[in-house]
Amino acid sequence: MEGYGFEVVAWSGSVQVKERQEILELLEECFPPPGGEEYHHSDTKWRDLFGTFDEEDCFVGSLRTEKDQLVGVVMGAIFVGLEKVRQVTIFNLGVHPLHRGRGLGGRLLRAAALHARRLNCVAVVGNVQMGSPGTERLFDIYGKMGAAKTTEVACGSSGPTQQRVRIDIGDW
Repeated sequence: MEGYGFEVVAWSGSVQVKERQEILELLEECFPPPGGEEYHHSDTKWRDLFGTFDEEDCFVGSLRTEKDQLVGVVMGAIFVGLEKVRQVTIFNLGVHPLHRGRGLGGRLLRAAALHARRLNCVAVVGNVQMGSPGTERLFDIYGKMGAAKTTEVACGSSGPTQQRVRIDIGDW
């Protein structure tokens, strides 16, 4: 897709403060927080995005326009799952609302899968929030990549239901 450039930024502290702020602002555009909260930029909030994963296992991929505007982001981490094999979990995948419908989410997901493959991972896993905008389109993208829906996961007592998805990339 012309006009957009993808870059994987390894965690290793290479994501600069300005980039962190841009990513937090993009995520707020993509996924408005409940109750009107704001994603305030801070090192604590930034680390919260990566959960319990070790920093050296995390990566950020960004998609920018030719004018260097951040329009998409994918965030993930390498882990060894129950199957005792290296996998990548995607915990954030977002495209700015004004740039949706152009295949950019699929491009981000494919780039993350290829990055995982280079790191000798055999699968990419993630949860898709059911009922959110773009859910069906995201399932189409996953399906074209050979994904299998595995289990439904409820997020808290009143939270949304999520569908766990797995893409085996061993033969890519």
